[in-house]
Amino acid sequence: MTLREKIKTLCREYNISINKIETDLGFAKGYISKLDKSAPNSDKIKKIADYLRVSVDYLLDDDLEKPVLREENELVNRINRLTPENRQKLEQYMADLLQYQETQERLERLLKSQGK
Repeated sequence: MTLREKIKTLCREYNISINKIETDLGFAKGYISKLDKSAPNSDKIKKIADYLRVSVDYLLDDDLEKPVLREENELVNRINRLTPENRQKLEQYMADLLQYQETQERLERLLKSQGK
């Protein structure tokens, strides 16, 4: 996938237009459309990556198909710093939290189906 295609895909996922990115970042209209035709400006690519919350490597490497969000990297790093005991506690907490969320969603569906 080309740089431009990756940006377009991320825009679809985030439900934003390329025009909005260009406007928000102060780029000329059509800048992103021209990325595959000329060498991209590294500062602008960094701004786009930050805006879309992906790495510059993801945008520029044709072999990377799934972006890893910076927040995901940071979360993994933080989990890896936990002691085994605390990691086990975190896993249990997450399981409990997911179960609670599923229960809430079922309750909301039930109330909605009853018209409440």
